[in-house]
Amino acid sequence: MNIVIDGGGGEGAVIEELKLPLTRIHNGGTLSEAQDAPSIVPLSLRIDRSDFEIRLDHLLYIGRSPKNEFALPADETVSWRHCVVYPDLGHVRLVDLSGRGVLLDGNRVYQSALRPGMVLTVGRTTMRVVGQGLRFVPSAKKPMLGDSAAMRHLRSEIDLFAPLGRPVHLFGESGTGKELAANAVHHASRRAVGPFVAHNCASLTEQLADNELFGHERGAFTSAQGQHCGLFEQANGGTLFLDEIADLSLPVQAKLLRAIQEGTIRPLGARSDRPVDVRIVTATNRDLRALVAEGKFREDLFYRLRADCRIVVPPLRERREDIPLLAVHFLDAALADMKVADKALASEAIGALQAYHWPGNVRELQGMIEYAAVRCPHPRIEVIYFWPASTRRFLDGKAIRWQGSPAEVARDVIAAALRETRGNVQRAAPIVGISWRTLYRKMQEFGIDADSFRRP
Repeated sequence: MNIVIDGGGGEGAVIEELKLPLTRIHNGGTLSEAQDAPSIVPLSLRIDRSDFEIRLDHLLYIGRSPKNEFALPADETVSWRHCVVYPDLGHVRLVDLSGRGVLLDGNRVYQSALRPGMVLTVGRTTMRVVGQGLRFVPSAKKPMLGDSAAMRHLRSEIDLFAPLGRPVHLFGESGTGKELAANAVHHASRRAVGPFVAHNCASLTEQLADNELFGHERGAFTSAQGQHCGLFEQANGGTLFLDEIADLSLPVQAKLLRAIQEGTIRPLGARSDRPVDVRIVTATNRDLRALVAEGKFREDLFYRLRADCRIVVPPLRERREDIPLLAVHFLDAALADMKVADKALASEAIGALQAYHWPGNVRELQGMIEYAAVRCPHPRIEVIYFWPASTRRFLDGKAIRWQGSPAEVARDVIAAALRETRGNVQRAAPIVGISWRTLYRKMQEFGIDADSFRRP
């Protein structure tokens, strides 16, 4: 895509001095080298007769800060970090980060796909989209969206440990994206051309561990009609990601330790060991050192997995500035699955998402966005369609006028919660997902009397 910057606004001289890095384009695809994929046209910006070729491996920020890829330091009408452009799901996406929006074809927008012919105005700078030239090569690499300080630190840790080839241990709360981080470790290592195999250790019971980890030969047991490759053989030459490693029983831990130490496995029914070349990446949301002290996790396996040098995957509440990007990404994916017309998040809705504490982290955000995309019948998704997971479970099957206005939806949800709690406002508030003071205010606004829900 080419974007021509109008130099008439006085910012052209500043922008003309930009030196933009050549990196790799990815997000559902990668570009190794131009000669390897000549059909892919990188995102190009033509700025005041100066051409810059950009292959986005990161987000392209526009704002007043000199750290932005597009810095507009002399324009006081532009926020420090005003908006961001990035490739997403096969097209180029614009997301406003200022809360004030940007002008696209003269209309104020907060997020939109960029298409040829569109005119984008940020402050006093006008950009015209004059060509579309993005295609993506399928890739197993999954992007970690976000450019917060916490995510930049996570990427620096991955870049530090990935090339070493040693085991890597990831620690983070449930739903933070530990598998994405493990995938990033794999693709940043020399094993990137090999397989990436992920498995949740909660399913590795003592009875199934040998078969799942090491596989079996035909005839190894009664129902073994053919050969089965275990996880180690599936990941041979690549990376094996074992999630929730703390859930392994001590006997299974012993079997895993031997395979890692010896670099060999013996499938069920086999007569000899087989060499395997696998890098182990593990993850958990529990303190393995404490489990070692309690005798629930083997100390030798703890050190073999390098769990003492763990990489921490940050919770969503520590990277709130990434929420607009994640929300738009999940909404685009949900709308693509639903095969429906475009919907957009209202700016107030994005602010509400950033204010929430997210106990379920990115997984909860994704579920909330998908729920809102299904429930909201309007082009703009308002705050009222976002509820915590407990509230969404409560609302299933309730008589809510989802096709009504946001105010009607809110009134029905509050009424359902009060009916469930027999008019107890303090018990109804957490069901709705707001404080009891806010619930009182909403009840007054909608003319709802708690006494009418109190049954003898």
